[in-house]
Amino acid sequence: MPATGAATGPNAGGTFSYSFDYGVVKASDHGDRFANDFLTRIDATVGIPAGDQPRPVVFIVHGTYPECIDKESAPYLTSSDDTFDWAAVCVPPEGSAACEGDSESDSESDSVDTGPTWVRYNNGFSCLVNSLRQVGFVTVSIDSGAVNANFIGESGGSSVEYEYLIETHRKLLNDFATGKTHGLTLPANAATVLGSKQYAIVGHSTGGGFALQQGATNLDPNLFAAVGLQASLLGVPEEAAKRTDLRPTPTLALFGTCDEQISATDYPDVMKGWVDAFSTWPVSAFSLQGATHFGVNSFTNQADILAQSRGYEGCGGDGGILAPEQIQAGYAAAVTTFLQQAEQATGSDYTLATNSALTYVDVALQNVKVTKTPGDLPALDYSVPELQVVSEQLLSPWDPKAKPLTGSPRLTEPPHKPDAPLVRTSGRPV
Repeated sequence: MPATGAATGPNAGGTFSYSFDYGVVKASDHGDRFANDFLTRIDATVGIPAGDQPRPVVFIVHGTYPECIDKESAPYLTSSDDTFDWAAVCVPPEGSAACEGDSESDSESDSVDTGPTWVRYNNGFSCLVNSLRQVGFVTVSIDSGAVNANFIGESGGSSVEYEYLIETHRKLLNDFATGKTHGLTLPANAATVLGSKQYAIVGHSTGGGFALQQGATNLDPNLFAAVGLQASLLGVPEEAAKRTDLRPTPTLALFGTCDEQISATDYPDVMKGWVDAFSTWPVSAFSLQGATHFGVNSFTNQADILAQSRGYEGCGGDGGILAPEQIQAGYAAAVTTFLQQAEQATGSDYTLATNSALTYVDVALQNVKVTKTPGDLPALDYSVPELQVVSEQLLSPWDPKAKPLTGSPRLTEPPHKPDAPLVRTSGRPV
């Protein structure tokens, strides 16, 4: 069965993964001048908790990683990644620019080669999906690569395309809640558990920047919390800071002292700038001693990342670098306990579960205290459900005669089906 779960019974919950045929998210139809239409698949890994009552949804959005890769030479990826060949996006027509995201990738590593293979990085957060599901949250880890690869996820400091991508998945969850399965095999209690309007956003890297922005500039009463993991946060949106109708949301920002992408000495100043601009925003930030940037995602090749991190400012030498399992377990413990308290609206004072082996450095913001718990780090479940591929078209088909998609000059011909079926080979990194 594609839907999986350790418990048994009609209300046991479980996990499932879906991939719908690609199309265009018509963000411009909303009249938002900052939003761009973008081509994407509707892909996600979903965790359904046990129970028979509606539960809040946590959306996980990943960051800007090399999306179109040559699997044989990509240094950041383990051999256990989820990939598929997507020639319409990843192989440019002759004479056009290389795959979008290539220039970004080159700036991060000269050895990342563009190729025909698209990576489903959302499965790299399977351990967080499973951890949140086990404490009672519906969890949806979204493949947000299309937003990032087109460099429109960070536009204008608003990241509005992320919003429309999440909205698309929320509509799909609403279908599941009303019994419309689109041919997918779901856990038996999915329709019952998916009835809540409450949701939270957890993001990593660029996705983390989006999550923090949502926490500070929130207008939606249903958004109960936001978490940014090693967030790439842009400058303060001055116009948004002037608004008087914002609903600041409890927010947690977690960084790493061995982050090979974001300077450990810069982010406190950036965060404090946001706190000064949004003075009523209940946010706190901590740095996990020894945590790397890509170590959060279980698809990464940690050996290569460690080689980059050694000697990095603030890292503390080789002995200070955490193993990826420690990073993932530490963040999973902190995120789950924070969201549990935020859902219950326990106030502005939160206690984060950590472990005596982990050191969190307070960035001196406000309203969060840390309690270390004794014992071993929590065991993580890296299992990923079998992917269910659906040919149904949920999105608007791409029209080559229409206005070109921002960031997609390579699409001069109509997109065609992937040259090879989606192949799931993921699991714990090897």
